[in-house]
Amino acid sequence: MGKIRVFIADDQDMMREGLSLLLNNQPDLEVVGETFQRDMVEKGMQSLKPDVLLLDIVLVQNRDVGSIAALQTSSPETKIIIMANQCVDESVHRSLKSGVRGYIVKQAASAEVAVAISRVMAGHYYLSAVIMDRVIETYLEGTRTKPRGRNRDDNKYAGYNQLSDREKEIFQLLLAGLSSREISQNLNLSTKTADKHRASILKKTGVANSTQLLHYAIKLGLSPGLKKNEII
Repeated sequence: MGKIRVFIADDQDMMREGLSLLLNNQPDLEVVGETFQRDMVEKGMQSLKPDVLLLDIVLVQNRDVGSIAALQTSSPETKIIIMANQCVDESVHRSLKSGVRGYIVKQAASAEVAVAISRVMAGHYYLSAVIMDRVIETYLEGTRTKPRGRNRDDNKYAGYNQLSDREKEIFQLLLAGLSSREISQNLNLSTKTADKHRASILKKTGVANSTQLLHYAIKLGLSPGLKKNEII
């Protein structure tokens, strides 16, 4: 298997140089391009077709994460990881809705970038610890009982309302991108038990995988930080 090809888009020279040095020192990673210009991001995606794009949120057109969809179209197989100076819930959730697979705050340790790349290439989401903390701290809001109703035809929250308290807790951790192994470590469960809860959650909510679960949560307003008027 070849090296993971990474394209870095950041307006700070020191940031790009530091990331490039760090990633090129990893045996399984290779930086294939860099840019500090907004209009070169899409061109680089089209010509390089990288496995991963590390994208400074500053270089997103007018910081409108909706434009990320255009980048994704130019190279559908590329996994996009946003880098930002601060964690803004609205930006995080809109980015995820647009197809972003990871969101890192720049204050995090530089080595975290390599971990994030590994996670998204394995098919998972990755959020910096500070974002993860927010999700976990607010999961109780997400586990509140929604308007009652068990029949999906009568109530869009019916599937969610069928979840047990433990399943609602795991529901939030799945949205944060945790694997069954990570969930088991966080909640002191066996991996087998975490897998069983995950399967039950998917069945009750009527989705097939974690990606569909994220869309389900966003549409129903069950994902922390998403405003009702942003739900599609």
